[in-house]
Amino acid sequence: MNNLREDAELVLLHVEDDTAAGRLAKAYLADHPADDDEPVTEEWLCSVGAKKDDVSVFFPSPIQGVPAIEFSKEQAWLTNEDYAGVEIKLKTRGDVRRLCAALGIEMKSVCQVPPKGWRCTRQAGHEGPCAALPD
Repeated sequence: MNNLREDAELVLLHVEDDTAAGRLAKAYLADHPADDDEPVTEEWLCSVGAKKDDVSVFFPSPIQGVPAIEFSKEQAWLTNEDYAGVEIKLKTRGDVRRLCAALGIEMKSVCQVPPKGWRCTRQAGHEGPCAALPD
């Protein structure tokens, strides 16, 4: 995935944003945030809308019959009658994003300000991750 991300960033360096290639590159970068391969942490889960109680961090079920996702340390599992005890491996933030999307669980968008030496290619005040390129 990193090679495609680098290719999309390279496209944006050489073409106008409003061209077909520019729009495709921006769409790819928006759908594949730079932190997709980062590990899942409690702080990150809470920043994207997960709730926290005394035992775990969880995304509540959006509709009856759809399982919620519960996290505790390095484990995650689906919770409802049909999925009781089903443990799943969610090692990266991308894994969590894809599972939430599949279950219809809405996550909060968080602007990820690019690190020093990088610039965001999206409009100021945007929602969601930055599509950053080197300065």
